Amino acid sequence: MNFISIFFILLLLVCITAALIGMVLFALMQKGQNGYKFGGFLAILGGIGSIASVFLLIAISAMPNFTFPDFSDISHSIGTNSTTATEPVNGWYEEGTYKVGHDIPAGEYYVKTDSSYGGTITCKDKRSGNHHDKFCSFRNFRFVTVKDGEYLEIQDASFTDAKNAPVLKADETGRYIPGEYRCGIDIPAGLYYVETESDYADVDVYTKSSLSYEDAVTNRSIHNFRYVEIKEGEYLVLENCNALPAEQHTPPTPDDTGSYSAGMYLVGTDIPAGIYFIQANRHDNNSYYEVCPKAVGPSNFNDFFHTFTYVTLKDGDFFNLERGTFLPAEQAPVPKPQDGVYDEGCYLIGRDIPAGEYTVSHKKSDSSSLSASVYMTEKPCGSSSFQIDYCYFKKKHIFAGEDGLYFVVKDATFTID
Repeated sequence: MNFISIFFILLLLVCITAALIGMVLFALMQKGQNGYKFGGFLAILGGIGSIASVFLLIAISAMPNFTFPDFSDISHSIGTNSTTATEPVNGWYEEGTYKVGHDIPAGEYYVKTDSSYGGTITCKDKRSGNHHDKFCSFRNFRFVTVKDGEYLEIQDASFTDAKNAPVLKADETGRYIPGEYRCGIDIPAGLYYVETESDYADVDVYTKSSLSYEDAVTNRSIHNFRYVEIKEGEYLVLENCNALPAEQHTPPTPDDTGSYSAGMYLVGTDIPAGIYFIQANRHDNNSYYEVCPKAVGPSNFNDFFHTFTYVTLKDGDFFNLERGTFLPAEQAPVPKPQDGVYDEGCYLIGRDIPAGEYTVSHKKSDSSSLSASVYMTEKPCGSSSFQIDYCYFKKKHIFAGEDGLYFVVKDATFTID
């Protein structure tokens, strides 16, 4: 099918060229001269041929399994010996674009950059690139696996067969610097404490050396610090962060107000078990926390919040907070109403608000399509097993609560009757 499409594309180009030549002759020659008639005939013939070629291309493109030819393969082979692979220098390939199976063999490669700005790796289905491209920017070193037919583009870096890669070790402080590590070769399996080195940082764990998130065990942004667990055979990617064996790290300490910053904490090691008060960042509308049984994997509970809430933590939990601060519940400030109106949040009845009836109103005046929620629970953290009563509403709702319960209001405000 590609041969047919190439034929009609070339025919279209010939016809367009003929039409242009004919129009030039027709315009330059005087009436009665041989070139005048020939130019007119050529212009008409070329025009008809061009129109016919376009219609034929449209017709064959609608046929099943049709694909236009990949001219990038043609341009790639121009001026080169199509049977000769690119030879590395001392085992290393320079930056550039390589066709896998032609310039370099398929397999796993170790990519290294000495640039202070880092390097980039792009893996393409076609030389020109498309939406199937896989891309990463990196510091220091990275691994990538490619297969026949793909194009590997390396910028500001060089690469070699992964078998030539050195064993990548921790620095003199025991930390693993930004880069990619093979668990079981470069880094032992286990639990690690990861700290950021800039405002933006990521920690990823892959099942193999890959640029595709489909092969990721976890892919998380880091707020200050977090834990990650890796297993034998997996790949650990540190982007703008470093990793230290968990048993070697120093637990974070609270600030002068007794508050802990955002990050991931191992309960029983970094902070004691108990009930904590979490305060959202006022300039953020999507503070988030999660309570997880493991450093990597699904959470037992997670929630977005806009003001403040409580959470119960037990030994062995991993508590992760993004965009907020927290402190022990007994040290928490008592929320104050504005003109008798309390904002959304989680309130401990008997401490933050008195027992009684509460009239809850939706925050938005036009709430025909959006529901607010309110519920009463025996323990904070939102587990449905501890919920006593809850409802969704669009205008107003009246709730009653007693001492010791937690009153949770979302997208609404309330007054005490």
